[in-house]
Amino acid sequence: MEALYKKLWGGGECECCWALANNVAGGLLCIWDSRKLEVTSQITGQGYLGLVSKWIVTGDLMVIINIYAPSKRQRKKMLWDEILEKKRASPIALWCMVGDFNSIRCLVKRVGQATGLYATTDIEMFNHFIAQMELEDVPLAGRKYTWYKPNGRVKSRIDRVLVLLGWLERWPRVAQLVLNRGISDQCTILMRNREIDWGPKPWRFFNFWLNDSECRELVSRTWADTEVVGWAAFIVKEKLKAIKCQVKNCEPMIVKEHIKSFYQERFSDSVTHRSGLDGVRFQQLNAQQLELLSRPFEDDEIKRAVWAWGSCMYKILAKILELRLKVLLPYLVNHRQMGFVERRGLLQGMSVLVNGSPTTEFSMQKGIRQGDPLAPFLFVLVAKGITGLVRKASNSDLFRGIKVGSKGELVNILQYADDTIFVGEASVENVRTLKVILRGFELASGLKVNFYKSCLGAIDVGRETLISFAELLHYKLSNIPFIYLGIPIGANPRRSKTWQPVVSSFKKKLSSWRASRLSMAGRICLINSVLTSLPLYIMSFYRMPKIVTKQLTSIQRNFLWGGKLDEKRMAWVSWEKICRPKKEGGLGIKKLDAFNEALLSKWRWGLFQQPESMWARILLSKHGDTIMHNTRLRGSSDSMRWGDVLKASGEDTSDSWFMDSLSWRLGMGDRIRFWSDAWAEAEPLANRFPRIFLNSLQKSNVVADMGHWSRGRWQWRFQWRRWELNDVQQFMNIVEAGVLTEGVQLSRLWTLDSSGCFSVRSGYRALMDRGSSSQLPNVAAVAWDIKVPPKVKCFIWRLFMGVLPTKENLLRRNVIVLRDQATCPFCNVDIESAEHIFIRNKCVFEGEHLDGNRLLQQTVLYSWSWLTSFNKSFNYSFSQWEANPGLCIIS
Repeated sequence: MEALYKKLWGGGECECCWALANNVAGGLLCIWDSRKLEVTSQITGQGYLGLVSKWIVTGDLMVIINIYAPSKRQRKKMLWDEILEKKRASPIALWCMVGDFNSIRCLVKRVGQATGLYATTDIEMFNHFIAQMELEDVPLAGRKYTWYKPNGRVKSRIDRVLVLLGWLERWPRVAQLVLNRGISDQCTILMRNREIDWGPKPWRFFNFWLNDSECRELVSRTWADTEVVGWAAFIVKEKLKAIKCQVKNCEPMIVKEHIKSFYQERFSDSVTHRSGLDGVRFQQLNAQQLELLSRPFEDDEIKRAVWAWGSCMYKILAKILELRLKVLLPYLVNHRQMGFVERRGLLQGMSVLVNGSPTTEFSMQKGIRQGDPLAPFLFVLVAKGITGLVRKASNSDLFRGIKVGSKGELVNILQYADDTIFVGEASVENVRTLKVILRGFELASGLKVNFYKSCLGAIDVGRETLISFAELLHYKLSNIPFIYLGIPIGANPRRSKTWQPVVSSFKKKLSSWRASRLSMAGRICLINSVLTSLPLYIMSFYRMPKIVTKQLTSIQRNFLWGGKLDEKRMAWVSWEKICRPKKEGGLGIKKLDAFNEALLSKWRWGLFQQPESMWARILLSKHGDTIMHNTRLRGSSDSMRWGDVLKASGEDTSDSWFMDSLSWRLGMGDRIRFWSDAWAEAEPLANRFPRIFLNSLQKSNVVADMGHWSRGRWQWRFQWRRWELNDVQQFMNIVEAGVLTEGVQLSRLWTLDSSGCFSVRSGYRALMDRGSSSQLPNVAAVAWDIKVPPKVKCFIWRLFMGVLPTKENLLRRNVIVLRDQATCPFCNVDIESAEHIFIRNKCVFEGEHLDGNRLLQQTVLYSWSWLTSFNKSFNYSFSQWEANPGLCIIS
């Protein structure tokens, strides 16, 4: 063995230790230079071999562990736990683990192999072990992967070097280099540390040093005290060298303390007493809600927080409080606040690194840090102070907002996290009050108004007056329309100019893509994931004009068939067929106009479900409560945008697809009119039975007034005349279909989704089903169920649709003019069609000898390989499949 390891080492003084293999796996060998590394003891176990040693050059104690992890997850977990116990029991701060860990840290580190739940669980377990060990990945150089299958298609990074943070601090330029793999399936990993001598560093004198009187005194004293004999230039040079030495001769600890003091002052609150928001009333929690917030932590809460944030105590506490505060926030925040941003608002320990050396910790009293789970909620709670100030000023008649509609719904402030809009009358009093509000909020919260981003705009106000208001507030002037949260406010959505940024973003994306270098499957993926989602936000607010829809659809269509911005390609299939779902033979690409209508219809559903929200109250105040039941606006002066919502939900046509997909959950029946609302059928009972309605004395009654509860069951109460008896039976059959529920509120149900709630997906599906007039071949839908790569599926789909670019199809489209040019190049007799190429062309098999046994063996092997690769529930061995494939499929 000695001769072997010395031969492997390549000569010189060396020592080694090893762990025997278990069958053909698990063998480990460690060889080291005994002149540089002194091994004091060994730690070994199943899957690892460690050296407790001392680096003779510097005297540093270290632990180096050679890893060969097992492939099974349970045994791997035992290995991680065992090493973790060894580390906790060791006082040595320098640890290095190197070898085959048989695990990856993320899915992108494995290519060409199917990943599933097992791989995700293994990744989580490995990352959890690294976090517990407090290990760091040594920076990687060279290849991205360390293990390759012989065919080169499957590769992963399962070999690596992991060290403790102290190792990187001791050798900051350490790196791991992945070398060529040679004949092995694994690459050699070389960890090295390079000490680079960059030569003498130039010394510079900074002018701001002269602002310090001690610096001037030091220079003068050093110049006078330095005595040099020689010629003039030599004396100047030597005196400058002496000054340089004196200026650079500073105590490192003093420099570190000054840097720490600078950051401590920057992150400390200089104001000892802030002004309060006296007199401003805020929403408060009741006793039960306070108990929910302050009760002791439960085991489930701690478990979820630990799994989400690791072992950091602050993060665990923040996550638990965030989950509790998330539930209570709607009771604390005014309805004018509509969103969150990630901002920092808690005290947290902090230290500063000076040349890699940390100072002592000091407390943060201010600052911003993204990523904290509590940050968005705490920021919104602070931002509600400005809402309270506006409300106080409005109640005192110091700030006058805008009243909308017949109900006088007041609008004075709108907030989306830190983006705020103040709405009010164009008066000097309002502007002065607004300035006082902003200044008071700054003093009370410590937050600063960003005047550089703040703008002032007005409608029907003179230019000179607007400029004077802007100078008083120190704001910039803004024109209408303006952009707020990505939406052009005040713009006419029916003009194509409003949508020009969306068209430009389409073209910008396409200019960076090379359609000719992408497969058709890749182009479909980009259209669905990128192009369709680009206008998603603005389509949720505005109805897209037809000319813009055609323009964007044309861009998508041209890109799908491989064209560029300035180059058009032939469209082999109509866009209507392409937009059909895959199960119906289409490509599943979103049809923009139908998608836009489904997005806008969500506002109609929101009006039914959230009538107390601010936007719904404004809408009801402007148009009246009748819009909850009526399907059309009263006149042309009403809201253009709500008219577009009604058109999107089908109210401008005879096909009212949205209302037809709704049903009622009557509840107690105290909020729906018996005769006027369509609660029993698609039309109101007053229209269905006009004679009975005309003679009724209860025309304005709600459903709850038309009966009573008896022993927990609802009983209708009607009195009939003799001439009405002919319609009674039909009337009662319709009425008794409605079921009232005691103690339950009235609500609408969306019949196209099992949850009873409207979704854009179900709305889009309903629109596509109603607007479809094309019948696609069912066989085209089969292409998407075949377990083959996506680009092969696209080829099969084109084959089944009959749109492959064969010469027959090119002749039909007049790309080829002469029929003689459309013959098959193999036989030069028949027309080149898909049927001829794949079925009737005998030249393909000419000279081939059909071996039935060999064909059968290949079929069995390839079918078993496909099933094991693409069907995760298929767990049969090749011998079982070969013996009885039918039984395997059935079971």
